[in-house]
Amino acid sequence: MLCADDFGANDAASNAIIDLAHTGAISATSVLVHAPFAARHGRLLKSDAPQLSIGLHLDLTEFAPADIRSTLQRWLTRGFLLRNVDQSAVLAQIRVQLARFEDLMGAAPAFVDGHCHVHQIPGVREPLLRELRQRYATSVAVRSTRSSVPGNLKARFIQELGGRALHALIAQSCLHCNDDFAGAYDFKTKPGFAALMQQWLRGLHDGGLIMCHPELPKRTGLPLSAREAEYCFLASPAWRDLQQRSNVRLQHFTGA
Repeated sequence: MLCADDFGANDAASNAIIDLAHTGAISATSVLVHAPFAARHGRLLKSDAPQLSIGLHLDLTEFAPADIRSTLQRWLTRGFLLRNVDQSAVLAQIRVQLARFEDLMGAAPAFVDGHCHVHQIPGVREPLLRELRQRYATSVAVRSTRSSVPGNLKARFIQELGGRALHALIAQSCLHCNDDFAGAYDFKTKPGFAALMQQWLRGLHDGGLIMCHPELPKRTGLPLSAREAEYCFLASPAWRDLQQRSNVRLQHFTGA
């Protein structure tokens, strides 16, 4: 599975994802339902790529309403150190975002993940999994950040901050999740995105998920930002060639 995150965040991300979905370069995307461009581009996304797995990118840090929005650092502190997350407030916002997704897309999400991986924070993950089970039974999948191969510092940080615990809770809830995870890197990293993709595909188990964050280039020529470089690679014949050489077939991401 190749999932493009942050749909709706801006025009560049939304249009890049629609284009990549239309050509089959990605198999999933997750939507920031409170973001300013989600409604504008949502219907086009669904009509242009009917086979795409479309999920909710649960957001508590950037576009969420002010009464629940906070920095990632504060969410991590509340969840891991203070253990004082207001689960009733989080549950209310989860319900709001699920309902907004259903209104925008005309269907339940195929899966749920988290903006900045907030879905794996203690005090967030528990009400999320309970609500998904109650609302959708086992039809909605949840992203796991547990990786079979030790990655770079950022990848290890994401996994250790709730990734393993969430994976176990997903299994206990009888929900579906990806079997492996990759795609985390410092956007200032020196290796190009093509080289990173080769590395991730070599180590990824079947049923694994790679996240990406493509955006349309704002200008012609170099230098490109990391997100723009992701789009340029995924939109190029080089991505199709790499899939063929690696014997990779993109899968959809949904529950049982």
